[in-house]
Amino acid sequence: MRRHLGRGVLAVALAGAALAGAVAAIAVRGGQAAPAAPAPPGLATVTVVRTNLVTTALTGGTLGYVPARPVVNQVPGIYTWLPRPGALVRAGGV
Repeated sequence: MRRHLGRGVLAVALAGAALAGAVAAIAVRGGQAAPAAPAPPGLATVTVVRTNLVTTALTGGTLGYVPARPVVNQVPGIYTWLPRPGALVRAGGV
């Protein structure tokens, strides 16, 4: 039985070597030649001038995400506390 196993391993090794040889032959001889590389771009230089990159334009207006609309209080009473500007107020939080 050992003798048959050795022949099987030898057959697989020979088949693998033949396949590797065929792949190597195709890799060396086959395929198309690569196209020529394009010419490198020409080099140019310019003079760098130091300038001021800050520009200020004063304008009037309101910055926001949606058009402003009036807030109408329909509950009578007196305000005794207001959240600080920019605070997040959720439903039931006041």
